[in-house]
Amino acid sequence: MSEDAARWYDAIYEFKDYAAESARLCELIRSRCPAAKTVLDVGCGTGGHARCLVENHRLSVTGIDVDERSLAIARAKVPLASFVHADMVSLRLGRKFDAVVTLFGAIGYLRTIERLCESFRRLREHLSPGGVVVIEPFLTPDEFRAGRIVVQQGRTKDGTVERRCSTQLDGAVARLRFEYRTEERGEARTFSETHELGLFSRAEVEDALAACGLETEFVPEGLFGRGLWLAGAAA
Repeated sequence: MSEDAARWYDAIYEFKDYAAESARLCELIRSRCPAAKTVLDVGCGTGGHARCLVENHRLSVTGIDVDERSLAIARAKVPLASFVHADMVSLRLGRKFDAVVTLFGAIGYLRTIERLCESFRRLREHLSPGGVVVIEPFLTPDEFRAGRIVVQQGRTKDGTVERRCSTQLDGAVARLRFEYRTEERGEARTFSETHELGLFSRAEVEDALAACGLETEFVPEGLFGRGLWLAGAAA
Protein backbone atom coordinates (compact mmCIF):
# COMPACT_ATOMS: atom_id res chain seq x y z
CA MET A 1 0.00 0.00 0.00
CA SER A 2 1.32 3.44 -0.87
CA GLU A 3 1.91 6.02 1.85
CA ASP A 4 -0.97 8.11 0.50
CA ALA A 5 -3.38 5.13 0.47
CA ALA A 6 -2.43 4.14 4.02
CA ARG A 7 -3.15 7.66 5.26
CA TRP A 8 -6.67 7.55 3.84
CA TYR A 9 -7.47 3.90 4.59
CA ASP A 10 -9.48 4.50 7.76
CA ALA A 11 -11.50 7.26 6.09
CA ILE A 12 -12.40 4.97 3.17
CA TYR A 13 -13.53 2.23 5.56
CA GLU A 14 -15.23 4.44 8.12
CA PHE A 15 -18.44 2.48 7.43
CA LYS A 16 -16.88 -0.71 8.79
CA ASP A 17 -18.23 -1.61 12.25
CA TYR A 18 -15.05 -2.84 13.91
CA ALA A 19 -16.68 -2.94 17.35
CA ALA A 20 -19.49 -5.27 16.25
CA GLU A 21 -17.15 -7.44 14.18
CA SER A 22 -14.69 -7.75 17.06
CA ALA A 23 -17.48 -8.66 19.49
CA ARG A 24 -18.60 -11.45 17.17
CA LEU A 25 -15.00 -12.53 16.64
CA CYS A 26 -14.39 -12.68 20.39
CA GLU A 27 -17.57 -14.71 20.83
CA LEU A 28 -16.41 -17.24 18.24
CA ILE A 29 -12.90 -17.44 19.68
CA ARG A 30 -14.20 -18.10 23.20
CA SER A 31 -16.70 -20.67 21.94
CA ARG A 32 -13.67 -22.75 20.93
CA CYS A 33 -11.15 -21.54 23.51
CA PRO A 34 -13.02 -20.18 26.56
CA ALA A 35 -9.87 -19.06 28.38
CA ALA A 36 -8.37 -17.25 25.37
CA LYS A 37 -6.18 -14.32 26.33
CA THR A 38 -3.73 -13.86 23.45
CA VAL A 39 -4.48 -13.11 19.80
CA LEU A 40 -2.20 -12.96 16.78
CA ASP A 41 -3.79 -10.67 14.17
CA VAL A 42 -2.20 -11.57 10.82
CA GLY A 43 -2.57 -8.84 8.20
CA CYS A 44 -3.70 -6.39 10.88
CA GLY A 45 -3.59 -3.31 8.64
CA THR A 46 -4.16 -0.08 10.55
CA GLY A 47 -5.31 -1.88 13.69
CA GLY A 48 -9.09 -1.45 13.64
CA HIS A 49 -9.88 -4.91 15.00
CA ALA A 50 -6.85 -4.90 17.29
CA ARG A 51 -8.04 -1.76 19.04
CA CYS A 52 -11.47 -3.21 19.78
CA LEU A 53 -10.08 -6.56 20.93
CA VAL A 54 -7.74 -4.77 23.36
CA GLU A 55 -10.04 -2.02 24.60
CA ASN A 56 -13.42 -3.79 24.60
CA HIS A 57 -12.45 -7.39 25.30
CA ARG A 58 -9.20 -7.10 27.29
CA LEU A 59 -7.29 -9.42 24.99
CA SER A 60 -3.54 -9.22 24.48
CA VAL A 61 -3.00 -8.61 20.75
CA THR A 62 0.06 -8.90 18.54
CA GLY A 63 -0.50 -7.65 15.00
CA ILE A 64 1.65 -8.37 11.97
CA ASP A 65 1.59 -6.81 8.53
CA VAL A 66 3.94 -6.40 5.57
CA ASP A 67 3.09 -2.71 5.23
CA GLU A 68 5.11 -0.47 7.53
CA ARG A 69 2.92 2.56 6.77
CA SER A 70 -0.16 0.76 8.06
CA LEU A 71 1.75 -0.49 11.09
CA ALA A 72 2.79 3.05 12.01
CA ILE A 73 -0.88 4.05 12.09
CA ALA A 74 -1.77 0.94 14.12
CA ARG A 75 0.95 1.62 16.71
CA ALA A 76 -0.32 5.15 17.25
CA LYS A 77 -3.94 3.95 17.40
CA VAL A 78 -3.40 0.97 19.75
CA PRO A 79 -0.45 1.61 22.08
CA LEU A 80 -1.39 -1.35 24.29
CA ALA A 81 -0.94 -3.85 21.42
CA SER A 82 2.30 -5.03 19.84
CA PHE A 83 2.90 -4.71 16.11
CA VAL A 84 5.55 -6.49 14.08
CA HIS A 85 6.63 -6.05 10.48
CA ALA A 86 6.40 -9.57 9.04
CA ASP A 87 5.11 -11.60 6.10
CA MET A 88 2.47 -14.27 6.77
CA VAL A 89 4.34 -16.72 4.52
CA SER A 90 7.62 -16.54 6.46
CA LEU A 91 6.20 -15.74 9.91
CA ARG A 92 8.31 -16.97 12.83
CA LEU A 93 7.70 -15.10 16.08
CA GLY A 94 8.91 -17.85 18.42
CA ARG A 95 5.73 -17.88 20.52
CA LYS A 96 2.19 -19.27 20.42
CA PHE A 97 -1.24 -17.68 20.76
CA ASP A 98 -4.68 -18.79 21.90
CA ALA A 99 -6.20 -17.41 18.70
CA VAL A 100 -4.60 -16.74 15.33
CA VAL A 101 -6.80 -14.62 13.08
CA THR A 102 -6.53 -13.20 9.58
CA LEU A 103 -9.43 -10.99 8.57
CA PHE A 104 -10.95 -8.89 5.78
CA GLY A 105 -9.76 -11.16 2.96
CA ALA A 106 -6.06 -10.73 3.71
CA ILE A 107 -5.38 -14.27 2.45
CA GLY A 108 -6.18 -13.01 -1.05
CA TYR A 109 -2.82 -11.24 -1.10
CA LEU A 110 -1.11 -14.65 -1.00
CA ARG A 111 -2.30 -15.07 -4.62
CA THR A 112 -1.27 -18.73 -5.13
CA ILE A 113 -2.25 -22.06 -3.56
CA GLU A 114 1.41 -22.74 -2.74
CA ARG A 115 1.72 -19.52 -0.72
CA LEU A 116 -1.67 -20.13 0.88
CA CYS A 117 -0.55 -23.55 2.14
CA GLU A 118 2.78 -22.20 3.38
CA SER A 119 1.03 -19.39 5.24
CA PHE A 120 -1.39 -21.80 6.90
CA ARG A 121 1.57 -23.86 8.11
CA ARG A 122 2.99 -20.73 9.72
CA LEU A 123 -0.35 -19.94 11.38
CA ARG A 124 -0.55 -23.51 12.69
CA GLU A 125 2.94 -23.24 14.20
CA HIS A 126 1.86 -20.18 16.21
CA LEU A 127 -1.28 -21.81 17.65
CA SER A 128 -1.37 -22.84 21.30
CA PRO A 129 -2.78 -26.27 22.23
CA GLY A 130 -6.57 -25.97 22.29
CA GLY A 131 -6.43 -22.69 20.38
CA VAL A 132 -8.39 -21.59 17.32
CA VAL A 133 -7.49 -20.23 13.89
CA VAL A 134 -10.03 -17.80 12.40
CA ILE A 135 -9.82 -16.94 8.70
CA GLU A 136 -12.05 -14.49 6.88
CA PRO A 137 -11.85 -15.23 3.14
CA PHE A 138 -11.63 -12.94 0.16
CA LEU A 139 -14.05 -13.60 -2.69
CA THR A 140 -14.24 -17.01 -4.33
CA PRO A 141 -13.93 -17.36 -8.14
CA ASP A 142 -17.73 -17.65 -8.34
CA GLU A 143 -18.31 -14.49 -6.30
CA PHE A 144 -15.86 -12.16 -8.07
CA ARG A 145 -17.24 -9.95 -10.84
CA ALA A 146 -14.89 -8.40 -13.37
CA GLY A 147 -15.80 -5.08 -14.95
CA ARG A 148 -17.36 -3.60 -11.83
CA ILE A 149 -16.89 0.00 -10.72
CA VAL A 150 -17.21 0.77 -7.01
CA VAL A 151 -16.92 4.30 -5.65
CA GLN A 152 -16.36 4.95 -1.95
CA GLN A 153 -15.99 8.22 -0.10
CA GLY A 154 -14.64 9.20 3.27
CA ARG A 155 -13.84 12.19 5.43
CA THR A 156 -11.27 13.21 8.04
CA LYS A 157 -11.01 16.39 10.10
CA ASP A 158 -8.67 17.78 7.45
CA GLY A 159 -10.30 16.74 4.19
CA THR A 160 -12.18 14.28 1.98
CA VAL A 161 -11.30 11.30 -0.18
CA GLU A 162 -13.02 9.49 -3.04
CA ARG A 163 -11.76 6.10 -4.22
CA ARG A 164 -12.88 4.56 -7.50
CA CYS A 165 -12.20 0.82 -7.82
CA SER A 166 -12.35 -1.00 -11.17
CA THR A 167 -12.04 -4.80 -11.31
CA GLN A 168 -10.35 -7.11 -13.80
CA LEU A 169 -9.79 -10.86 -13.84
CA ASP A 170 -6.53 -12.56 -14.84
CA GLY A 171 -6.97 -16.31 -14.48
CA ALA A 172 -7.49 -16.93 -10.76
CA VAL A 173 -6.17 -13.48 -9.79
CA ALA A 174 -8.37 -10.43 -9.23
CA ARG A 175 -6.81 -7.13 -10.24
CA LEU A 176 -8.22 -4.09 -8.43
CA ARG A 177 -7.32 -0.68 -9.80
CA PHE A 178 -7.81 2.05 -7.18
CA GLU A 179 -7.95 5.69 -8.27
CA TYR A 180 -8.02 8.29 -5.51
CA ARG A 181 -9.03 11.90 -5.44
CA THR A 182 -8.36 13.75 -2.20
CA GLU A 183 -8.90 17.29 -1.01
CA GLU A 184 -7.03 18.37 2.09
CA ARG A 185 -6.75 21.91 3.40
CA GLY A 186 -7.94 23.22 0.05
CA GLU A 187 -5.43 21.21 -2.01
CA ALA A 188 -6.70 18.56 -4.45
CA ARG A 189 -4.59 15.54 -5.41
CA THR A 190 -5.00 12.35 -7.42
CA PHE A 191 -3.05 9.09 -7.24
CA SER A 192 -3.62 5.44 -8.05
CA GLU A 193 -2.43 1.92 -7.24
CA THR A 194 -3.22 -1.65 -8.27
CA HIS A 195 -3.77 -4.61 -5.94
CA GLU A 196 -3.71 -8.26 -7.04
CA LEU A 197 -5.51 -10.90 -4.97
CA GLY A 198 -5.91 -14.63 -5.44
CA LEU A 199 -9.41 -16.07 -5.75
CA PHE A 200 -9.54 -19.30 -3.73
CA SER A 201 -12.53 -21.63 -3.72
CA ARG A 202 -13.98 -22.83 -0.43
CA ALA A 203 -12.66 -26.33 -1.19
CA GLU A 204 -9.14 -25.01 -1.81
CA VAL A 205 -9.08 -23.21 1.54
CA GLU A 206 -10.48 -26.22 3.36
CA ASP A 207 -7.96 -28.57 1.74
CA ALA A 208 -5.06 -26.24 2.59
CA LEU A 209 -6.14 -26.09 6.24
CA ALA A 210 -6.57 -29.87 6.42
CA ALA A 211 -3.11 -30.37 4.95
CA CYS A 212 -1.72 -28.48 7.96
CA GLY A 213 -3.49 -30.78 10.43
CA LEU A 214 -6.36 -28.40 11.14
CA GLU A 215 -10.00 -29.47 11.46
CA THR A 216 -12.33 -26.85 10.04
CA GLU A 217 -15.81 -25.44 10.34
CA PHE A 218 -17.25 -22.83 7.96
CA VAL A 219 -19.54 -20.19 9.49
CA PRO A 220 -21.57 -18.81 6.56
CA GLU A 221 -22.60 -15.47 8.08
CA GLY A 222 -19.10 -14.60 9.26
CA LEU A 223 -18.43 -11.04 10.34
CA PHE A 224 -19.93 -9.14 7.43
CA GLY A 225 -21.30 -11.64 4.96
CA ARG A 226 -18.25 -13.36 3.46
CA GLY A 227 -18.26 -16.27 5.87
CA LEU A 228 -15.55 -17.35 8.25
CA TRP A 229 -13.34 -20.40 8.76
CA LEU A 230 -12.80 -21.72 12.28
CA ALA A 231 -10.02 -24.29 12.61
CA GLY A 232 -8.35 -26.17 15.41
CA ALA A 233 -5.64 -28.79 15.65
CA ALA A 234 -6.84 -32.24 14.66
CA ALA A 235 -6.97 -34.76 17.49
